[in-house]
Amino acid sequence: MHSFNASLLIGVLRVRHKKPMRRGVLIQKVCRLLVLCGVGSASVLAQPIGRSTPCPVVASERIVSASNVQPATVRVPVLVMEGNDKVVTGLAQDRFILYQDQRRQTISHFAVEDSPASIGFIIDSSRSMTRKLPAAVEAVNAFMSSANPADEFFVVAFNSTPRLVVPMTRKPDDVRKGLSELSADGETALLDAVHLALSEMRLAHHRHRAMIIVSDGKDNSSQCTLHDMYGELNAQNIPMFAVNSTATSAVWPGRSSKGGLLLTEITRTTGGRLFQTTKPEDMSGISSIIATCLRSQYLLEYTPTGLDGSRRFHRIEVHLTSTDATTRLRAFWPAGYYSTGK
Repeated sequence: MHSFNASLLIGVLRVRHKKPMRRGVLIQKVCRLLVLCGVGSASVLAQPIGRSTPCPVVASERIVSASNVQPATVRVPVLVMEGNDKVVTGLAQDRFILYQDQRRQTISHFAVEDSPASIGFIIDSSRSMTRKLPAAVEAVNAFMSSANPADEFFVVAFNSTPRLVVPMTRKPDDVRKGLSELSADGETALLDAVHLALSEMRLAHHRHRAMIIVSDGKDNSSQCTLHDMYGELNAQNIPMFAVNSTATSAVWPGRSSKGGLLLTEITRTTGGRLFQTTKPEDMSGISSIIATCLRSQYLLEYTPTGLDGSRRFHRIEVHLTSTDATTRLRAFWPAGYYSTGK
């Protein structure tokens, strides 16, 4: 196996091309050269050039953290919505059909999840949020004004690096004080912030948990990739909601393109929901919708059947039976879970 220096290849490309190339185009050309030379390009796309510190979630750790013993009971929080902003409540158990690995499961317990919650806020304080950060802070404050008195919270803010601004607390004033001290500057390490928030959520006291991201969807500074995060996201079974403050968000090549697709993938995988707006003043209204979502999730529990004892990812699907052809309901649920096998 030959040894290649990516920086040297970049320098050669820049010399050969008289016109400046965008970073994404430059990376694509480097990847083609590496593939032609027999070197895989995935690692180039997964890490920004010039950074050598790896994501703390390495593959072996991801398998251990995401793989638990075969569960006696699997809990699946399900959100049902009509349109973009109407949360649907009052559905009976017989409206839900649940599958694991394409095999229908028997729902052993059915309830509406309206208990005290542990909630993590992940707030973008990068330079691109300069005009929108005050509205983001106000949106979090609006959410907390309708919170359950027994709820607990923490706040992770991020720019070039993530930081725990407010550790887990049941004091809303601590959250408000931490938010009031935020200022916008630097680059954007969204995925690193998600990793830090998942670590803090391990200290939660409530079984009902959720995270809320407020960001413009960009990521240009993280060491973690979305591939790194998949195991942890599925292992902790925490619905993640997001408010994307712009409808056109460019991110690293290989992660997503624009329009908040990175946030879409994070929320889709965990059973949460992405809300997009181009108006910062709409964030408070969206936070109220998210608060309603958290108080109106259906909780389905089942004992898995059809397990083959292998260590793998088990995919979950939830279908809704229809009683009214004119009403179109959408369900959101976690993608699945890992198991270690025997």
